Amino acid sequence: MKYVLNISSAAENDIREIIDYFDNILKNPGAANCFLSALKEQAAIISDNPFVAAEITEPSIKRLHLRKIMVRKYMMFYEIANNDVNIIRILHGRRQWESILFDEHQSS
Repeated sequence: MKYVLNISSAAENDIREIIDYFDNILKNPGAANCFLSALKEQAAIISDNPFVAAEITEPSIKRLHLRKIMVRKYMMFYEIANNDVNIIRILHGRRQWESILFDEHQSS
């Protein structure tokens, strides 16, 4: 069964910021292209089999039922809802992702 893939506006902003960083800060459009290719590859994987990654078990966000899959040094966070896979955020592994996700959930 193929799931419908949805990308949140926050995740779209994350992608734009990541590409902007590669292009304008690092001056490395090749890295931006590699990231986008890896992103598409991982998105296809979770669209085909969203259960490939386990639910996140960190206590502060466990109740959100999110999963994460790596895209190079970035983590793609998603949830499964019926026949949909909703990509919530894409954050660098060194960021305080637990508090970012927790804070966003508290404010929504």
